[in-house]
Amino acid sequence: MNDWYIELFEDFPTDRKEQSNKREVEVIREIGTINKRIEGREHKEWKEANKDKIKEYYEANKGKKLERKKEYYGTNKDKLTDNNKEY
Repeated sequence: MNDWYIELFEDFPTDRKEQSNKREVEVIREIGTINKRIEGREHKEWKEANKDKIKEYYEANKGKKLERKKEYYGTNKDKLTDNNKEY
């Protein structure tokens, strides 16, 4: 399983981490990489980029999610009803 390596893409001298992170994102998008986490990317951007994967996951796990909701409601029914306002 040692079929990967690390290679220096460029020497990018900077005193600010933000500049370094910004350049890293540019390089990741430019050449592609095994990195899954893109530094500085907002959740909204991640959702847009992974729209198809999210939809597939939701469809494949719809039944499980519904069962978990039912179970949660069953165990927390008294907290969730309007009759008991103490949360």
